[in-house]
Amino acid sequence: MGTQGAAREYQTELRLVDAARPELIPIDVSRGAPASLHGALDRTYQRFLEVFVFSSVWIAAGLASLTIFSAHVLGIDLLELNLLPTAVVLFSGMLIYNLDHAVDTKVEGIPDAFAAQYFRRKGVMIPLLLGSTVAMVASMWTAPQEAIWAFGCYVGIGLLYGLPLVPWGPRKLRLKDIPGVKAWLTAFAMMTGGLALPLAWWVGTGRANPAGSETIVLLGAFLFVFCSSNTHAFDVRDMENDRKVGVRSLPVQAGLARTKAALVLLNLVMLAILGYEGHQLFSVAGHLVMGDGAEQSLILQHPEILGCTAMTVLYLLAIREDTPRDVYSILIDGCFFLPALLGLGHEALTQLSWGA
Repeated sequence: MGTQGAAREYQTELRLVDAARPELIPIDVSRGAPASLHGALDRTYQRFLEVFVFSSVWIAAGLASLTIFSAHVLGIDLLELNLLPTAVVLFSGMLIYNLDHAVDTKVEGIPDAFAAQYFRRKGVMIPLLLGSTVAMVASMWTAPQEAIWAFGCYVGIGLLYGLPLVPWGPRKLRLKDIPGVKAWLTAFAMMTGGLALPLAWWVGTGRANPAGSETIVLLGAFLFVFCSSNTHAFDVRDMENDRKVGVRSLPVQAGLARTKAALVLLNLVMLAILGYEGHQLFSVAGHLVMGDGAEQSLILQHPEILGCTAMTVLYLLAIREDTPRDVYSILIDGCFFLPALLGLGHEALTQLSWGA
C-alpha cells in the first residue's frame, strides 16, 4: 500500500548510487501556483468581500430574489413583473444590515477583526447608509397604500432589531437581546420582505392574484422556515460572542446538537405540511370519487421547494462552531438565491415543454 500511495504522488528516477545496486529514488514533482497568482487570488477575494459581502449587497440581493420566487409560486407572469418591490427589499436590506453592523461595533463588537475594521471606516459606511436610504425612498415613491403598511412592518422590525430600545445605561437593551427572540424575529422580517411586501404591492397596483389564500399561507410557511434556518445557523456562528455579551440565542440555551436537530425536524415538518396539507385530504377523497379532480400539493407544483429544503438540511448538518465565518457569509447566505434560481429554471423547463 505504501509503495502504491507513493506512486500517485511521485515519479521515480533510476540512479546508480551503487554500481552493484541500482535504486529507484523518488522525486517530488508536485507544483504549486506561482506567488503572483496567489497574491492576485487573495486580492480578488478581498475585493469580493469588501464590495459584496461586508457591504451587505450579497445578503440583501439574496433576500430581494425571494420576491421573484414568490411571484413564480403565486403564478404572476415574470415577464410583466413589477420589480420595484424587489428593489425596495434590496436597498432596505442594505440599510438595515449596515445599521446593525454599525451598532454592533459600538455595543458588542464584531469578532472578525477584518470585518470590524471595514465597518469602522466612515468613508465607506456613511456613503453606504446614505446611498441605500436614498435608493430605498426612491423605490418606494410610487408604492400603493397596501405596500406602505407592509413596508412599515418589515423595515420597523429590521430597525428595532438592532437599535437600542433603552439608549441609556450600561446595558443597552435591544430586541435581539431578548432570550429566544433574535433569530425568529429576523426570519419573520425576511419572510415579510420576501412575500408580504411584494404581494401587497402587486395587489395594490391592481394585479389580481391568481393563487388562492391557501397557497399564500403555505408559501409563507416555507419562507419562514427557510429563513429561520439561516438565522439560527448564524446564531451557531455567533455562539461564543453571544455568550460573552449575554445574548441568549437558541444555540446558547439548547446547545449545538439540539439546535441542529430541532431545525432539521422543523424543515421536515414543513415539508410534510406542504406535501399533505389539509385540503389534500379532501382532494384525495375527491380524486377517488371524481377521478382527476384532486389538486396537487405545493411541493408537486413547485419541486424546487424540495431542493431548497434539502440544501438547507445539508448545511444545518454540516455547520459547527468553528466553521469559518466566510462560509456563512458567502455560501449559507448565498442559499437565499436558490429558490429564485430553481424557480426560474422550473419555469423555463415548463415553457419549453409547452412549446414542444
